[in-house]
Amino acid sequence: MKIFESKRFTMTFVVVVLWLLFGLAEAMIPKNPNYVELSAYFGSLAGLIGSYLWGESVRQSDGTTPLFMKGKSSKREVIMYASICGWTIMGIASKVFLLDLVAMSAYFAVLTPFVSGYILATTYKPTTGDEQKKPVNAAVTPQPNPIQP
Repeated sequence: MKIFESKRFTMTFVVVVLWLLFGLAEAMIPKNPNYVELSAYFGSLAGLIGSYLWGESVRQSDGTTPLFMKGKSSKREVIMYASICGWTIMGIASKVFLLDLVAMSAYFAVLTPFVSGYILATTYKPTTGDEQKKPVNAAVTPQPNPIQP
């Protein structure tokens, strides 16, 4: 489908579907569903997703296609979907084996600086073999203030 040709849309769609599925699964727990814990767990994924969406907005991955479409995928996208898969597996395991979901949230929150750092770094300076687009200039040119005091 043409709508899934956008990498940002596809990733956002996947996360929203996971959010809905986890929420429905939580509602089916016979004793006291805990949406506070579930919210903390999704919060542990938010930083990762936010960094990818920002990076893809600043410098799109040229010559690549979304992960679910035929063609080459960017390293940023692959690392994100690997993180999402691990996050999903650990979340399901936490619920099935009655593990502490808040502790698992902290576990994944610790991953955020590493993966986000990689995403942000490759946005500014692609690694060898990545997209061949020139790096983004990190310096911001000051804009004149339209409102003069």
